[in-house]
Amino acid sequence: MKFKTIIFSSLLTLLYYSPQSLFAQNAPDKFGKIDKKDLEMTTYEQDPGAHAVKLFDVAYIDFRYLNGFNVNTQRHFRIKILDVEGLEYADVEIPYLRTPGRKESVAMLRAFVYTLENGEVVKTKLENKDVFDEQVDKNNFKKKFALPNVKVGSVIEVKYELLSEFWYQIDPWLFQEDIPAKRSEILVSIPEYFIFNTNFKGYDFGTLSINDKSTSTGNLALGAGQTINCQYTTYHWAAENVPAFTAEPYITTARNYLGRVEFELARTNFPNSFNESYNTSWEAIAEQLATSEDFGVGNANFLNDQGANLIAGEADPGKQVAILFEATKKMVKWDNKYRRFAGVGDLKKALKEGIGNSAEVNFILLGLLKSAGLEAFPVLVSTRSNGYLNPYQPSLDQFNHTIAAVKVGDGFITLDATDPFVPASYSPINCLNDKGFILMGNRHQWISLEAREKYKLAVQAQLAIGEDGSLSGTIKEAKDGYAAYLFRKAYFKEGDADKYVKSIQDKVDGMTIEEHSFENQENLYKRVEANYKVNITDKTVMAGDMIYISPMLHYALEENPFKLAERKYPVDYAYPMEEIYSIAITFPEGYALEELPEGTNLALPENAGKFTYSAKQLDHSILLTIRFKIENPFISFEQYPFLKEFYSLMVAKYAEQIVLKKKT
Repeated sequence: MKFKTIIFSSLLTLLYYSPQSLFAQNAPDKFGKIDKKDLEMTTYEQDPGAHAVKLFDVAYIDFRYLNGFNVNTQRHFRIKILDVEGLEYADVEIPYLRTPGRKESVAMLRAFVYTLENGEVVKTKLENKDVFDEQVDKNNFKKKFALPNVKVGSVIEVKYELLSEFWYQIDPWLFQEDIPAKRSEILVSIPEYFIFNTNFKGYDFGTLSINDKSTSTGNLALGAGQTINCQYTTYHWAAENVPAFTAEPYITTARNYLGRVEFELARTNFPNSFNESYNTSWEAIAEQLATSEDFGVGNANFLNDQGANLIAGEADPGKQVAILFEATKKMVKWDNKYRRFAGVGDLKKALKEGIGNSAEVNFILLGLLKSAGLEAFPVLVSTRSNGYLNPYQPSLDQFNHTIAAVKVGDGFITLDATDPFVPASYSPINCLNDKGFILMGNRHQWISLEAREKYKLAVQAQLAIGEDGSLSGTIKEAKDGYAAYLFRKAYFKEGDADKYVKSIQDKVDGMTIEEHSFENQENLYKRVEANYKVNITDKTVMAGDMIYISPMLHYALEENPFKLAERKYPVDYAYPMEEIYSIAITFPEGYALEELPEGTNLALPENAGKFTYSAKQLDHSILLTIRFKIENPFISFEQYPFLKEFYSLMVAKYAEQIVLKKKT
């Protein structure tokens, strides 16, 4: 998440003064005039490690009526570049939206770069010829430019207007991004014809120095010199010293946690017309979907008896589901696009062409399940990359994907046929996002999207130290659940066994795989087994009459993935994990054990995770037994200090060596 993608595509905020007067009254600095102190700054005191800092980011918007309501947004920001890595923030993108009925337009774009050279301020202007438009997809566009003459120490300044016909939605205003901000400010003035709910979300806003809501009376321009007197509700927020959001491993998407304010249209109240409420309920959404031509299992009725024919002779419901699930993946491949809806025409086209979006793939799966006589229903979900679902704010817009649910025994099994490496017994990782909205006719309920399977890895190594100090022997890996899934993705990405083995050797220094074999790599419903004959040269050191061994080999966790002093968002592994290692290392003749790591047992609060380490001497060999488990894949930020220390102790234990000494 970089600032060069400005998340401000269709903001509706409304001012009752002219935009020119607002800028004059509230702008942190005059456009085109820089304070020399900003150029002399070399580090940001609040965050000495920052690559860049937003000096300010301000939005002021006015509401206009031009053959319909339009929103004119004026945005003005400055960014100080503090080091080489901060130079990327000079690449700016302004997204805008265009649909057949409405559009957004970027206008009045101006930008400068300020640099201090020989004690003098040098000002470089962005030229129109250096600005271009890029079409991202059917409806989404970007205006892009790279600011000229940017160096470490430069300040970039951008100002533009966004005229939007999408009057009914207000995009979230992000106070927080991946670089710190000295000031982030938004002023929202809404005429009486629109009633919006506002919600603050996220974990860190810095200091909210302005938090105002007021009402006043003003004139709304209708065009042709006409105005109408109306009342405005005005929101004004300003945050100072907003810290950067730093993403660590095991996170869904940053948008879940950024400090922001969100807007939701509750109702409209236009003159001489009825109030129209946009507040809805999950019951109303279920009713709406039940009558939608683009959402329903009936769209796949053209499959007739195909499902029944595919499971003929199979009585076990679980096996029936697996047969139909795998058949769907062969009939239609996913085009990597997440969608919620699919009409009957879309399904027929996808089936004919053998490729379709996520809704098309899974509605075909639903059609097969239904045609086989099974109870199956569509489930709307928000993927992990799309963000958490808020069950207290009913809205279809929260969802970006549709999967299937089938009744087996007393419960439901969720199915998503978009990923070729996922069996019917569990879901793709991107679907593991709390809960989904299952529609059964015009009724609905919530269904769990928590992982039904673990990440399971078992490693057994039998190694001996040779005369040259290298380790040689065999390593066997057994992978199940999500470990098998991740293996298959990597394996088939390489193309075959030899290429996969080469990719391992390229990543693991000092290890040569002399022989290899794999079992069940193509059978999604069995455990993957990998067998290697190896020679390892970099896990032992011979020094005089001593041999130092790093017994965890390339499986050792070498650094703590959790580095933040304070993490203000949860740790989300997606699925439980279990890793078991059994590593036996035989001494060379003439050596005896000098030093052996002590055993240890670690546990997280509430049994969220465990780590056990045991090292024993068995005649002329050492046997290491290690088990690592994460039982609860969702760990709150309050438990973060315990988790961080848990990993620190693990890393330290993994780094301990076995020491052998030559007998005299």
